[in-house]
Amino acid sequence: MQSCYNSAYGFQNHHSAIRQEPWLVSFRFLAKDLMAISEYLRQMRAKIGHAPILMPGVTAVVLNAAGQVLLHKSVDDGNWYLIGGGMDPNEEPAETVIREVAEETGIAVVVDQIVSVTTDRNIRYPNGDVVDYVAINFLCHAVDERAPHPNDDESLAVAYFDRDALPPLTSSDQERLAGALRRDPRAYFRTGTPSN
Repeated sequence: MQSCYNSAYGFQNHHSAIRQEPWLVSFRFLAKDLMAISEYLRQMRAKIGHAPILMPGVTAVVLNAAGQVLLHKSVDDGNWYLIGGGMDPNEEPAETVIREVAEETGIAVVVDQIVSVTTDRNIRYPNGDVVDYVAINFLCHAVDERAPHPNDDESLAVAYFDRDALPPLTSSDQERLAGALRRDPRAYFRTGTPSN
């Protein structure tokens, strides 16, 4: 598999990790038996069942004034993740990331840049749904000094972490975080087709 970030970020065969760890995508909003889904997606699933769909989503690397990273602890599995979610119809990606951060953490952010556009392929949920996520990763900064707090039913906890004291993160979130912290004005993307 070719990847334009491989040498720069040190990641190897990211897609094989997805197949081994299907839970690692930060967009856990789709699994109907774990979390609520939007009315738009509910209507689509009623028509197509569990068939694969292509789903646009966003992830936010949020930094506060001290340079700490905002994460949330998922009710799904108790692991820590970057903030993320799915786009609603008629919504711009930057609007989605601002909305998702506010919904999940109560924090207002400003979007600084797009870090990456990647696809997390063949994600299978316990209810049988299959999704390929087109993930747009944004670097954001918090504009509010309030402490973050769980602001919805998706998070057990939300907190800022020093970069050298992060909890374990999935390989997808590690990739997104590393890309954002490089502060390269160019967005990265993968090339090629993963091997099966």
